[in-house]
Amino acid sequence: MDNPYQQKQAQLLQRIVSNTVKCNEAISLVNEVMQNIVAANAEAEAAAEIFAYYREVVHRSIPTAEASMNSEKPSA
Repeated sequence: MDNPYQQKQAQLLQRIVSNTVKCNEAISLVNEVMQNIVAANAEAEAAAEIFAYYREVVHRSIPTAEASMNSEKPSA
């Protein structure tokens, strides 16, 4: 006759293994989604850096452009 405790322990271990497999699958899915998010954020960050650079260049160019425009106006 089988030991009832051993049978119960085997059932519990099977449940633990099954839940661990499900947990690993969920974690793998979360990791995949996180990788996609990181990739998308990298693209957005690159675009933001480009626009920040252009903004800086424009702000530096405005005084030069204004001075150039003022010097080209005919005196009245």
